[in-house]
Amino acid sequence: MEQVLKLLSQRNEIDFTRYKPSTIKRRLEKRMEELKIASFDAYLNYIKENSEELDHLFSMVLIGVTEFFRDKDAYEGLSKFLKKIISNKKKDDVIRIWSVGCATGEEAYSIAILLSKILKERISHYKIQVFATDINHKALKAGRSGIFPESSLKMLSAKDREMFFNKKGKEYEVKKFIRQMMLFSRHDIISDPPFVKLDLITCRNLFIYFDNALQQEVISIFHYALNPNSYLCLGKSENLGQLTELFSTVDRKHKIFQRKRSNHLYKLRLSKIRQHELFPVNEKPEIKKEASLLEMAKDTIFNTFDHPFVVINDSYDLMETHGDVRLYLGVSAGTMNANILKMINKELRLEFRTLMSKVLKSGISLESNAVGFNIFGEQHYVKLAIKPILYSNNDAEFYLVIFEKVEIEKGGFSKSKSQIKEETRQRILELEHELAAAKEHLQNFTEELEFNYEELQSLNEELQSVNEELKSSNEELETSNEELHSSNEELFSANAELEHANENLVKKEQQIGESEARYRDLFDNAHDMIQSVRPDGKFEYVNKAWLKTLGYTKKEVQKLIVWDIIHPSSVKHCEKLFQQVMSGRLVKNIETTFVAKDGSRVEVSGNATVRKLGNKIVATQGIFHNVTENKMVELALQESEERYRTLNDSAFDAIIIGDAKGKIISWNMGAEIIFGYKPAEIIGKLLTTVMPKSYRERHNMGFQRYVTTKKPIYIGKVLELEGLRKNGEVFPLEINLTSWKTDRGQFFSGIIRDITERKNAELALKESEEQFKNLFESAPIGMGTVSLKGKFLRVNQSLLNMMGYSEQQMKKMTIADITHPDDIQNSLELIKKLTSGKIDHFQIEKKHVAKNGKIIHSLLKAALQRNTKGEPIHLIGQLLDITESKKAEQERIRAEIAEEINRILQQEIEERKKVELALKHSEAQFRSLAQNAPVLIIRINKKGDLEYINRVFPGFKMEELIGSSVYNFIDPSNKKIYKENLQGVFKTGKPITFEVQGYGPDRKIHWYETRIAPIKSIGKIDSVVLITSDITENKNAQEEIKKSLAEKEVLLKEVHHRVKNNLQIVSSLLNLQADTAGSKELASLLRDSQGRIRTMSVTHESLYQRDSLTQIDLKAYIAQLIDGIIEVDARRGLKVKLDISVPEIYLQIDTMVPIGLMVNELVTNSLKHAFVKRKRGCINVSLKKAKDKEYILSYSDDGIGLPKNFEKEKSKSLGMELIDCFVEQLEGKISLTSNNKGLQYSIRFKS
Repeated sequence: MEQVLKLLSQRNEIDFTRYKPSTIKRRLEKRMEELKIASFDAYLNYIKENSEELDHLFSMVLIGVTEFFRDKDAYEGLSKFLKKIISNKKKDDVIRIWSVGCATGEEAYSIAILLSKILKERISHYKIQVFATDINHKALKAGRSGIFPESSLKMLSAKDREMFFNKKGKEYEVKKFIRQMMLFSRHDIISDPPFVKLDLITCRNLFIYFDNALQQEVISIFHYALNPNSYLCLGKSENLGQLTELFSTVDRKHKIFQRKRSNHLYKLRLSKIRQHELFPVNEKPEIKKEASLLEMAKDTIFNTFDHPFVVINDSYDLMETHGDVRLYLGVSAGTMNANILKMINKELRLEFRTLMSKVLKSGISLESNAVGFNIFGEQHYVKLAIKPILYSNNDAEFYLVIFEKVEIEKGGFSKSKSQIKEETRQRILELEHELAAAKEHLQNFTEELEFNYEELQSLNEELQSVNEELKSSNEELETSNEELHSSNEELFSANAELEHANENLVKKEQQIGESEARYRDLFDNAHDMIQSVRPDGKFEYVNKAWLKTLGYTKKEVQKLIVWDIIHPSSVKHCEKLFQQVMSGRLVKNIETTFVAKDGSRVEVSGNATVRKLGNKIVATQGIFHNVTENKMVELALQESEERYRTLNDSAFDAIIIGDAKGKIISWNMGAEIIFGYKPAEIIGKLLTTVMPKSYRERHNMGFQRYVTTKKPIYIGKVLELEGLRKNGEVFPLEINLTSWKTDRGQFFSGIIRDITERKNAELALKESEEQFKNLFESAPIGMGTVSLKGKFLRVNQSLLNMMGYSEQQMKKMTIADITHPDDIQNSLELIKKLTSGKIDHFQIEKKHVAKNGKIIHSLLKAALQRNTKGEPIHLIGQLLDITESKKAEQERIRAEIAEEINRILQQEIEERKKVELALKHSEAQFRSLAQNAPVLIIRINKKGDLEYINRVFPGFKMEELIGSSVYNFIDPSNKKIYKENLQGVFKTGKPITFEVQGYGPDRKIHWYETRIAPIKSIGKIDSVVLITSDITENKNAQEEIKKSLAEKEVLLKEVHHRVKNNLQIVSSLLNLQADTAGSKELASLLRDSQGRIRTMSVTHESLYQRDSLTQIDLKAYIAQLIDGIIEVDARRGLKVKLDISVPEIYLQIDTMVPIGLMVNELVTNSLKHAFVKRKRGCINVSLKKAKDKEYILSYSDDGIGLPKNFEKEKSKSLGMELIDCFVEQLEGKISLTSNNKGLQYSIRFKS
């Protein structure tokens, strides 16, 4: 294992030696289990042969399980402290956050999203930096891309997904403003220098991989990197250990800690600084070179240093000595201990501890005053100097302790009083200094004792917690042991009962044999279909009714299996039922479809159960009743009801149904539109409710007469009557009445059409025709209508007088007959232009020839008359005789023409007045409709001012609204979109529909749908109409539908998943049965069945792994299927090259199942028979589109092909028969060719 870790560390430049050995070992063992390698030595050899295995192992050791807002409670707790961090920041301050061990970055992005949600629009006031670090290059690359699968966003609401992500196909990309906060970097917390001046560090679920010592080092690094009073967030199963003096707990539940100021110094030990020997290098021979002058000076100082010194570590252990230290250090009694506190002179120990404590705190060199001590009865003085060593070869800290002996000058034997007084004063100062040092040492010692006491107390609490957990575990184990004993006793009891039941069963078998004859008679003569099917699907026996209904003979039934008579549409349903029956349950009310011998469908209903022999299921038994005729009747009834419902709901006419009491019992959408009543308002009321009062008495009399006499007067006739709308308006209608009778009584129906517009049009047409007739007949000028071929259709009296012909004579003539030869050509060309649409009218002076031969000079004005479809129907012309007045009476003619024109204009004015009156009436109707409409209708001019509004806003008057800017009444958040869309309609002239959110009358957020359409006047847009309706209920309904669909999709995926698992269980059972089969032939058959089951399992697996639950990618499906078959067969040493040329196409499961089973048979046959005595082979599968929804599937191998005398029709191969069945199920055709180069299939089918 150590060798594997060494190779892994060398490849990735990461020190795994300080990770928890148990964790690393579990990951190694799991990988070895996947590769089926038994020992570490074998795995080490495998790595040496396959160097890329180290990359797989690296990914496995670093378990990158993460997602957005994983453990949502923790993020809710963290948000409180993020708000505290923000509250202590000023505008333009930097917020620095470090996510350690970020994997692919979901946690770091979650924190950035959390900050964005807290700050909202204030996010631009701060400089936010989120450092996301990890040691996995691939994970960091994925994190930098910002693209994640939908599965990692499951904890995010739909609103958050829309706000912070852009959807790209099936994936989501983090929006740019979030990614701009992020900085992804490869960083090893063990060896790389940390980020500093941080406000928050999150390190969740990383410590579970580190040993305790490494955890403490990393916590010290975090303390160094954080700003004062900043926060550290750990995983739910992690804690601070012994370093509670560095952090205080602020949220125990969510493991959030706050940095404390600490007087205790913890060293940062980074591998790149201490040069940990992770990767051993070849030692190079030392090259001696001539020493420099500086180096010689350093050696001279070191070797001639006058004062003795020792080197100690931070635990006070003696590492090295120099010079004679016997005066100051000695060996104490007891066990040998090289700690300087045990060896230093007792009188120097207090001064040393005080001085050493100061050096540890300050990190600088310090020196004491002269300290006196007695040894061997002689007084000595020494100065202690302690210096931290600047450089070290490893990660420990070392200190230099220097003993500088002080010589006190001794005078003569006689001392003056002043000398004695001075010595006394000096001694007092020394004693005071020693007392101060003793107090300081005592204070330090007290603090250390308090700190150790707190640590011991914390450790005691942890031990108590562990003890309680062990007690709880022990109790659970005892409970489990008791349960196991109880279960064991129950099993013994159950076994005894089963043995007793088995004895009874043997006795009853004799009784069953006696009653079997009686049962057989009842079985054969039953009217219902009875069948007994063995577990392998073959029929054990069927009765006469079964044979008669399905059209088979007893011999034919012996060759069938139960699935041969199941209709394809019922196979899945029957598979589930078969599993329920095989579980020993009685399944009642089964409804399914059988297939008769002639291919006809037989609908059946019945029950099924199992027949057991002892505890073994030997057959399934079912009794079914033929319900085909009932099903057909039900289907016809459903189709009839569906047609009626569709017709009733989609009809523009009102369809009303009443009962024998004259009450309304059915009311469609057309009736709601015409009469204004909703179904809830009108159903149950009398038919007279929608009749004017003048019709009600006559209706009641006629209705009563029909009910009494049954003699129809109006039934079956189309009548024109009047109706009464909800608003009291009486309108003309057309009604067609029918009557019918059922078991529930007499009913009446009426189909009603609103003919208001038709009546108005007929009246207007009649008035127009009357006006035209009066004008035509009384006109003083000649007028007439001419067919497109030039024949007169109608002429007035003035034209007859002018030309001298009678009306009958003129109607037999053409324009050319009365036109002067000089003008015929010109007249015909103008008429041709008129009928072709090149001109819409013309006016010319021309000569006509009267009946008496007189030449008449005339002014002709002609126009083309078209029908409502725009098709030309005839010409209309006006002919003014200008012969007599052409010269002498020109003025009189002009006056007459002017008078005539004035009269015509007067008539046009009258017509215009009538049109204006009708327009006012129409406008009044529109205003009534608009004011009662459930939507807001506004007319807005180009300036944005209101010209019309159908309802008054609360708190305003109509005169205050008209002329005001529409933007005064729009929610500020929506002004921009309204302004852009209004300008867009004015610019493009095209209507626009959009949806917005805003406050409703109830001061709640509502959804509104707004449509803006242009209003044109003389071809130009002078205003627009804005129609707004509240669609909140629709939106809520859509959300509910989406949720319902999502739940159904999850349920359907679960169904496919369970079917796939059940199929795998069946496959495993077949595999076990094959392993214990008595013959190779039986084992082969079971293996083939296992392959078919596996094919169906792959189908369901593909379904539940895809977003679509009805379609499967054919290429991926075939590749997965064939790879699985080849992988199973590869155990015998055969290597098969697979070439799949299938486009990306998605097919329904009903098509995919037979294709998969067919491919399974083809590949299995090739692997069995094509590559005999060969180690290699090749299989090709391709798909081409032939026509719309028609494809050609080609399959071939390079094997030995079929035998020369092989005839497909005479072959008894089950595989061949199955392939033909699957092709038939696909309604396809199959062709087969075989030669010495292999076997080729071509299958044409429809999808």
